[in-house]
Amino acid sequence: MNVIVLHDMRNGIARDGKQMIHIPKDLARFRRLTIGKTVVMGRKTAEIIGKPLDGRTNLVMTNNLSIELPNGFIKDTYDAEWPDDTFTIGGEQVYRYALQLPRVNRIYGTIVVHDFGCDKFFPMCHGPGWVTTWHSDMMVYVDDSGMEYHYCWYTQERTAT
Repeated sequence: MNVIVLHDMRNGIARDGKQMIHIPKDLARFRRLTIGKTVVMGRKTAEIIGKPLDGRTNLVMTNNLSIELPNGFIKDTYDAEWPDDTFTIGGEQVYRYALQLPRVNRIYGTIVVHDFGCDKFFPMCHGPGWVTTWHSDMMVYVDDSGMEYHYCWYTQERTAT
């Protein structure tokens, strides 16, 4: 199983229920990696996205199977078994849960060299058991206001459980 995440330099992933930045090149990478796969997300992430991601099986992790979700989302519980090519896409609680599972063996990350003042965070995997196996060169995204954001992609793999 895999995790895919975009975070800032303090591991922040969201603020006030919103992802802090949308980088078109990174969104294209996200689509390329997850298309045709199963994506697992929390209820809040599903509500923020608002509709299922096309070309993917969209599972929403919840212990409350009575909640209503838009058509196309599939409710699932935290103890479910997912295919090996599943991607966990957030939020914070789902990332924390997934990274405890020994079946999760790869993280596809994007780090933006900026502090967005987030209130939700990604639990970084440093130290024994995880190793960075690849990272891209630094790239630059310029938003509509002309602000430059430097970012790079990386892959981490579990070396031990």
